Amino acid sequence: MDSSASKNKDKLRNTEKNEDIISKKYSLSEDAYRTLKNAIVNFELRPGDRYTQPQLESKYGLTTASLRNALTRLQQEQLIIAVPRQGYAISSITIEDIINIFDLRMLIEPYSVKIASEKINRAKIDTLKMLIKLQSNTNYRESTREFLMIDRDFHLTIAKMTENSILISFSEKLFDLSLRALYLGVFLTKKSAMAWTNIHEEVVKELEAGNTDEASKAIFRGLEKSKDRLIKAMLKNPVLSKVNLVFSESE
Repeated sequence: MDSSASKNKDKLRNTEKNEDIISKKYSLSEDAYRTLKNAIVNFELRPGDRYTQPQLESKYGLTTASLRNALTRLQQEQLIIAVPRQGYAISSITIEDIINIFDLRMLIEPYSVKIASEKINRAKIDTLKMLIKLQSNTNYRESTREFLMIDRDFHLTIAKMTENSILISFSEKLFDLSLRALYLGVFLTKKSAMAWTNIHEEVVKELEAGNTDEASKAIFRGLEKSKDRLIKAMLKNPVLSKVNLVFSESE
């Protein structure tokens, strides 16, 4: 093998090695981001809680570099706030947040239903029915986390049926914010999570019958009802944005 070929081979090996290192770093950062985001959305990390970077590293077994990247992304999504000389605080949930989140959902989701209805088929209907069945399973009734995650999956499944990648990505972020708000609603009202998500069967029934407008109206009504309940619960606790909320899975 001549020297030129040998140099090219070494260069290729170095390139592949660098790509592997970059890929590994990205994977670790993505895992850290997903871990922390899920903890925030599911109220494992509660609104108002404060943590230093070393505390989060220890709590979740994350590397310094991957955690730093994850925290940057979470700040951009307004899920955490950097506190000078104190670390990071988990963002609070305010009445304004509730209004903004659900107003956007009430605009986007009826549209998603309309587009999804044009691409609906038996397999997609069956997927939605399966999610409804999972929610009605007694095992899930006892778990707020599992129940609300399935609710999120139901709405995200409809968004995915639109096959609009931008809409799907935006909806996913919006549903994560909404999930935190619904957790708060369960905590404040002491009611089962089932009380907050009760329009799925009606939506699927209308989609299956080809009644697009009625399906859109049903999902709008359900979102509007959740929004109103959350606002009323928040108004009874006007200082919530300034305190640390305590959430218990048993409540």
